[in-house]
Formats: sequence, C-alpha cells, structure tokens
Amino acid sequence: MFLGSAYRNRNNNNNNNIFRRYPEGCGEENIRDVDPDNIKANIPTSYMRHVACLPDPCDTDRGTVVPSIENTEEDWECPNIVEHGGTCEVSCGDGYHESGDLKCNLGEYVDDVQCLPDPCESQPIEIDHQADDFSCDVPIQHGEFCELSCEEGYRPTGNLECVLGSFAPHICEPSSCTNTPDIAHASSTFACPDSVETDETCVLECADGYHPSANLTCFASEYVVSIDLWRSLETV
Repeated sequence: MFLGSAYRNRNNNNNNNIFRRYPEGCGEENIRDVDPDNIKANIPTSYMRHVACLPDPCDTDRGTVVPSIENTEEDWECPNIVEHGGTCEVSCGDGYHESGDLKCNLGEYVDDVQCLPDPCESQPIEIDHQADDFSCDVPIQHGEFCELSCEEGYRPTGNLECVLGSFAPHICEPSSCTNTPDIAHASSTFACPDSVETDETCVLECADGYHPSANLTCFASEYVVSIDLWRSLETV
C-alpha cells in the first residue's frame, strides 16, 4: 500500500510539473498533456486530459451586459445565466416583433437584435360604403398606405395607413354636390355654389310667378328635390 501510494504521488507530482512547464495555456485548443519522453521539446501528445478551457457563459451576475433594445415588453429580461452558444429570447411589446434572439458568445451577447414594427397582414375591417372591389394589397409595411376607394356618391376621408400591424381608421363620407340641378321655372340667374357639402343647402330662386316649396339639400353628391317644388301664384 505504501509503495503504491508513493508511486501515485510521484506520478501526480510529475504531471503537475508537466503542466507548469507547458507554456501554451488555454487558448482555442483544450489543455493537453506533454509527452514525458519529450518534455524538453514540449510537444503535446495526441491524448486528451479531462481538464479543458471552457467557453464563458453569459452571466449577468458576473458582469455580462444585456444590450438595450427599444420597444421590448416592459418586464423583459434575459436569464441570469445563458451558456455559450445558447440564446436569450427577446420579447417585444404590442405591435412589434423581434428580428431574432440574442446569442451568447464567450460571455457576451452578440447579434444586432431589434423589435421591429409589425406589418399589416390582414384586410382592414369593412368600411361602410366602400367600393365593392376595394381591398388592400397585404402585407403592407408599417408606415405605408392602402388607397381607400368608395362607392359612387361617397369619398374617402383619407387613405389607410398601416400602424403597428393595424390600419388607422378612415371612412367613406358622402361626397359634396358640385352641380346645379335643372329645375323648371327656376330663375335664369339661379345657380348653386360650386361645392355644397352633404346636409347643406342651396337656396332655390324661382322665376316670376313661382316660389320654392323648399330649398335644395345635398346628400352624397346629389340634391334632394321634392316633387312639388313650385306652385303658380297666377290666378287661373
């Protein structure tokens, strides 16, 4: 027993000396023994020891900095420890999506990860009085527009802008009246304004001997006209 123990101790001391004399240290290669028969030449052998230089994990408790990313969820954070080659999953806020995940490389997070605005991938909610063939060419990127088209007599209040995955609301409103209706017995100088908005009126002027039963009201580019607009004041 004594001899065996002494032999092992001697071998351990020799191995320690070998490591102290092996100058390469930890680099890209794992630590290797040196050949005892060529110790002066310091030539690594082909067999591996059980000791190695391992890649550092990303450890926030030991100084690893998690990159600041705009538009993440309010309570998003990376785990305290992520092993080399592993990833930290990025969670973005509403209306945003991640361009990727943070990858741990030798104790540091790499990759330029962003929370990007969501595109509009679905058709907008149906709009009253939209044209029968109206549709958007989805997907549409955030900040881009879809041209709204309306049925006859209506006009869009604006085009639909994609904002963080949803279309900003617009409507089809009644168009203005831009013509003067042809009315029998109207004054020869009678004319409506160039543009009369829906629910606004054009004051009818009649020829001598006639009077208007009502004014003209614009609705969806057309004037609403009563059947009994005029009555003769002449005695028959």
